[in-house]
Amino acid sequence: MEAISKVGQTNPLKKSQVLGGSLAALGIKGAMPLHHGSQGCTAFTKTFLTQHFREIVPMQTTALTDIATIMGEDWNLLEGMKNVIEKHKPELLVLLSTGISDTRGDDFERSIKDFRKKYPEYAGSKIVYCTTPDFVDDAHLGYTNTLKAIFKQLAPAEMETEKGRVNIIPAFAMTAGDIDEIRDIVESFGLRPVFLPDISESMSGCADFFYSTAPGGCTVEDIETAGAAELNIAVGRTMGEITELLKELTDVPFVVFDSLIGITETDRFIELLMELSGRKDIPAKIKKQRRTAIDVMLDGHFNFGGKKAAVAIEPDLLLGVSKFLHNELGITVQIGITTFGSPFLMDIPAEEVIKGDLEDAALKGGGVSLIISNTNAHLASEMIHAPLLRMGIPVKDRIGQFIKVYTCYRGTAYFASEIGSILLEHDEHDSWEKQTEHYRRSI
Repeated sequence: MEAISKVGQTNPLKKSQVLGGSLAALGIKGAMPLHHGSQGCTAFTKTFLTQHFREIVPMQTTALTDIATIMGEDWNLLEGMKNVIEKHKPELLVLLSTGISDTRGDDFERSIKDFRKKYPEYAGSKIVYCTTPDFVDDAHLGYTNTLKAIFKQLAPAEMETEKGRVNIIPAFAMTAGDIDEIRDIVESFGLRPVFLPDISESMSGCADFFYSTAPGGCTVEDIETAGAAELNIAVGRTMGEITELLKELTDVPFVVFDSLIGITETDRFIELLMELSGRKDIPAKIKKQRRTAIDVMLDGHFNFGGKKAAVAIEPDLLLGVSKFLHNELGITVQIGITTFGSPFLMDIPAEEVIKGDLEDAALKGGGVSLIISNTNAHLASEMIHAPLLRMGIPVKDRIGQFIKVYTCYRGTAYFASEIGSILLEHDEHDSWEKQTEHYRRSI
């Protein structure tokens, strides 16, 4: 794992922790993220997520001014909390720091105690906090750290097990379509999946009413009763940190999947569900989906063979996608680029893995047949004349990205067909250009 040393980032891949923390909060029904910082911090995050999801994104700000920042007073924070609770009546207020408040060293725990003393009428309001400075780490860790803070402060405890309940912790960059697909498969085994958090309703456009807080997702009660599950499943290596925390808090066992992309990981997942449910057979529709996925991979194997790819996405997604490309499609990952260093990145089957930006996709991606990254990689795609498969966050130049499915057998079939189609089109385009050039030279 190499960290590229630069004075600044060119076409950054990383996003702020505040964005990741906000997305975690938006997966909880009735929750409201409150950013303790300037209005610009919230405006950027709101615009960014709106461009990706194309939905209303509820979030608020304490609107710190220059004078309030210098004087160091808590008036903005206390009044901001009061106004949000009065106006929006959130079931959970998620207080997130920004670069300004974190640099100033604000003590959120003390501020919340002061708020409860000053406004005892809001004693029943649930408030959690997390420090998410946007000058270190990235959105992926902001998402992870916020979930950890929520579980710690809502204090789930050991309790009587609810038979059939399975808690699933989805990775930061999973789509609403991925969550729905996993839910459908788990339910087909007679189990009850609870996603912590769950953006499949709040950020998928299915709400048909006005809302000022997250309109769907897991409930606060789901979090408080996390200890009732038979098993916690982490989808993404980093999410394993959350299931480890839940094991300490609730004593619920856990299993970690690097991803659910590809036949191998999905086979493991199905075997686990069979063991949990006690079923001896696999539902017919899932068998059919597996056959279809294998058939699609076979259909495209001539296009996959000998190809190289550059992959620049979030860490958990980079691991899952790279393993799928290398182990199942036979595509070499020439360069893997991600947003922060972690020991598990050594497990990525790539010729080189770096912590860098999207400029590195162009500098180190020469000769690749495909780039897999978010919308902002289109510049690198144009520079090295390699097609771009859009994935991760943000994807703002395509419609419906958030309902795409990449997980389990059905998602594997779609993902493989998308990769194969892009490579096929690119190969044919190159072949046509070569034939045209040969013809021009011959006349």
